[in-house]
Amino acid sequence: MLEKPPELTELVGEGPIGATWKVRLPDGRGGLAREVRLPDPAALEAAADRLRRVERLNDPALAPVRGWWSQPGAVWYATDQEQGEALAEMLKTGPLSPQGAAAASLGVLSGLVALHAEGLSHGALLAENVRILPDGRVRLDGHQLSTLRFPTDGELAAELRTAGRLICDTFGIPLERDPQAPPKAIEHAAPGLVVTARSIAFGNLGRDIELARTGLRDTAGPLAAPERLALGVEQLADMVARRRSGSTIQPEPRYRGLGAGAGAPAMPERRLPTSTAPAGPPPPVPPSPVPPRPAYQPPLPAQPSQPPPAPQAPPPAPAPAPRPAYQPPQPPLPAPAPTPAAPPRPSYQPPQPPPQPPASAPPPAATAPAPRSAQPSRPAYPPTYQPVRPSMPGVIGEDREPILAGRTRFIAGAVALLLIFALGAGGVWAARGLLAQPTTTAVNSPSPAQPTPATGSSPVPTRSPGPAALPNLGPAAAGIITGVDVKPDGACDVGGGCRLQVDIHMKPQPADHDVSWAFKIFDRCTSGLTDAPGSTFTSKGPWNLLSVSSTLTLPASRGQLAVYALTTSPSTAYTASPLLLGNEAGC
Repeated sequence: MLEKPPELTELVGEGPIGATWKVRLPDGRGGLAREVRLPDPAALEAAADRLRRVERLNDPALAPVRGWWSQPGAVWYATDQEQGEALAEMLKTGPLSPQGAAAASLGVLSGLVALHAEGLSHGALLAENVRILPDGRVRLDGHQLSTLRFPTDGELAAELRTAGRLICDTFGIPLERDPQAPPKAIEHAAPGLVVTARSIAFGNLGRDIELARTGLRDTAGPLAAPERLALGVEQLADMVARRRSGSTIQPEPRYRGLGAGAGAPAMPERRLPTSTAPAGPPPPVPPSPVPPRPAYQPPLPAQPSQPPPAPQAPPPAPAPAPRPAYQPPQPPLPAPAPTPAAPPRPSYQPPQPPPQPPASAPPPAATAPAPRSAQPSRPAYPPTYQPVRPSMPGVIGEDREPILAGRTRFIAGAVALLLIFALGAGGVWAARGLLAQPTTTAVNSPSPAQPTPATGSSPVPTRSPGPAALPNLGPAAAGIITGVDVKPDGACDVGGGCRLQVDIHMKPQPADHDVSWAFKIFDRCTSGLTDAPGSTFTSKGPWNLLSVSSTLTLPASRGQLAVYALTTSPSTAYTASPLLLGNEAGC
């Protein structure tokens, strides 16, 4: 309460309940003082108590009370002189742009949150009392003395329904969906936002104003991002400037898919020139002068006709060029002396096998192979691949062996058969190792129970590891959940932050219920599975789609990550097609 009423400088207007004056506030700034005549002393006391509560709020979404005072039969309060433009006037030309509508809607809900938290209601929530300031900020006015009593729960719920209708008007959302008409642009761009706005307008949220603001911000997606809200405030400021300059050109609302993240390049906004003066009627265009008609000229006497000119003779044809005289052919020049040819390069000769002893000579005794070290050293030369040809008794490659070698293999095969009957399955594996052993000599062959790989054989190449196949973590539908989709809602970097939009499809229910979701991240290089938390949202019973946004931190990976979204309540269902992030070729 002001100790001394400010000086009234100029009368602005006179209404049925009081007058409005321009005043000079104690701090030297200009302001407006509004008079409210209340002859009842009890009403004067209630008005003074309400002004004390409103003055303490000091919320940027509410028009401030700079001071108040009372006199017999009336109470006065002072506010800012700058009142901005009414939202009702701006909506006469159509809905706002998506960014401007988001800024205006969240501003209205923020003002109501401040009033309801103090136990007060607005009392006159109309589009005329939603003011857009020259800098684009949105705040509520007309709440100072619109009512003098505390509201009931039913009145708070009714005020929230009115706010929902204002939100639908700013976005251009029809309250009732016409099945015969084509969908609006906003219904294609942000279906979750449309469902939330209609739910607020129909009273599905009761009197919970904080839930309404949170739900609108979550389902607005990128429109609620700070940079997009700043763009909306800038557009609202441009609209105020155009109205005050007298320009009738309105910006064209531009909608785009909201799955593009806030980091994606925005659609260029068209900047329309603003005129500095009211457009007047065009100046009159002077009529173009009519050229004078030429004076009458009498016809001249007919002149004798001239004979036509004689045709000219065609120019003589050019004389043909003389043919050149015959020139006898020149004798051929002597061929140059042949240069000595370079000696031919010797052709590649494959290495010859070592000489074999004659067939009559007995084969030399083969020495026992030296024991191999546990870790053989790698040869300095690359091993060459030696094809294994089918061997016949007494024949290895192209060289013949004595008949004794074939008999020796026959004996070894018989021994293997005996081991099969004697040792069972163990003998089978031992005999298999013996028969798979390539024969290198006719005597001193390795024991069948200890097969030894042939010396000089090529190592078996190993398959390079690639990206692992995508796992099936669970059912795509369960209970009332009919499907879960996930897509980026902004920039997503492997090893950094990522904002995701989760669309949860479900069957309508007779009552409200909580829906919880989470994430699982599969690394296709390491096959590791990482859990990431989600959140919980209370879904209304008739809803069949819930669009929410969550921010999480992705683990680092050298390859590709697969992000699965899943519902954990009321039933567990997984994304059928996970979101793939990163480079698949990095594994």
